Amino acid sequence: MADGKVFLVGAGPGNEGLITVRGAECIRKADVIFYDRLVNPLLLEQAPIEAERIYCGKLPQKHILRQEVIQKMMVEKSREGKRVVRLKGGDPGVFGRVGEEAAVMEENSIEYEIVPGITSGIAAPLYAGVPVTHRDYSGSFAAITAHTKKETGEPDLNWEPLAKSIDTVAFYMGVKNLPFITKRLIEAGKPPETAVMVVEWGTYSKQRTVKGSLADINDVVQAHAIENPSITLVGNVVKAGPASTWFEGLPLFGRYMWHVRTTSGASGWSSEWKSQGAEVYEGPVWQETLPELIHLQKDLSYDEIVFETAIDVEAFMAQLKNWRLDLRQVDCHLVTVTRRAEEKWKAYGVFPEYRSKEEWKHAEAVHVIGSEEWIKEINHSSSDIGHVLSSVSSSDHTLERLLADNAINTVIFPCRKAVTVAVEKINSLYNGEAELWWSQKTIVCVGEGTKEQAEGYGLRVDTIAGASSEAVSTSIQKCFSPIL
Repeated sequence: MADGKVFLVGAGPGNEGLITVRGAECIRKADVIFYDRLVNPLLLEQAPIEAERIYCGKLPQKHILRQEVIQKMMVEKSREGKRVVRLKGGDPGVFGRVGEEAAVMEENSIEYEIVPGITSGIAAPLYAGVPVTHRDYSGSFAAITAHTKKETGEPDLNWEPLAKSIDTVAFYMGVKNLPFITKRLIEAGKPPETAVMVVEWGTYSKQRTVKGSLADINDVVQAHAIENPSITLVGNVVKAGPASTWFEGLPLFGRYMWHVRTTSGASGWSSEWKSQGAEVYEGPVWQETLPELIHLQKDLSYDEIVFETAIDVEAFMAQLKNWRLDLRQVDCHLVTVTRRAEEKWKAYGVFPEYRSKEEWKHAEAVHVIGSEEWIKEINHSSSDIGHVLSSVSSSDHTLERLLADNAINTVIFPCRKAVTVAVEKINSLYNGEAELWWSQKTIVCVGEGTKEQAEGYGLRVDTIAGASSEAVSTSIQKCFSPIL
């Protein structure tokens, strides 16, 4: 078996839209993905559902995977002929140890490619409205790691040229050593009044920004309980930024939304919410299979055939193909009870009759093709399950990472089934603590029926919205202030 290939990919600073086109392409073709804590889990949703996902960060009660172990596993997976993606936060060449990993690939004669990414030292300040260089304030820029292998972890630097010759300095992961950094910069000649900005979780929807000077930034950071991951930007270029940032002022900033899916296709709503500052997980991802329509009579001697979803239309067409029949031999009336099923028929050049589920009535000479839930609900004597959906484990992996990070704060139920799906997922993962989890979330229901379903499970519904991305967004904005 020929060896595979390793791709050392920069995932960008956090916001999933900031990965490069090449980086996203590598993810979409991956067989195995090794990813770090600072990689946005939502990027994993771009990978094939069968791709293996290996978390390299620290899990509760478990140790972090050592660098040597990760490198060994990458070589082993590549030797199996797989496309291996090593996904790192920011740019792999900026404090990302990509040189070490590339050297290991060289030593083992493994083909590899390095894919640059946007580094957080530049992106986080920009999402706070501040460029690292500016014609009036800064003509030079330096990126510095704020912790080292020293026993104290304090950076070992030549402070005087850093303080006197560089206009803007970005310290990566600098919160713990900030008192030491500010003290040494002042001692080396940097004026105490030099502006400083700290950006926590830059480019994420939970970003927080504080400003001060070398003299008082430590007090400001402590007062706001700022923690790593953070970028500390030292330099008067901070004064070029606005009082409030463009990003943190977006209408859905602070919202990490779980839009619960119940079908195999995405809704298309998430792009609107993301443009308004939210982060959105649309899941679980569903895999569909088209079972044989075992009760459908080959002579199609029905007055009507009724279709619930677009997938059911596809199942019917697949059955005709198996029978070597075509649409010209279908002489019965075709009815749909959803608009998507209607649109699917139109794509085949057929114009069915549309009746809503409430309008449709049972009749003897009618065959129904639909989901298992609907077939059980209507209990009709002549019917077939037209499709079977099962959630894929890869999407559960993403959800579990988001839950481990306590990222989700808003849950959107688009329909009754979505409530059941989400409640079952959370119950299975939280072992008796699901009630507490739900009590801490904002719950948005699309329609009164969905609200009734949620309340039937004992959930507190915060708001009801119309059936569109705009209606959900407006409902959230009207009812809730931004999360800070």
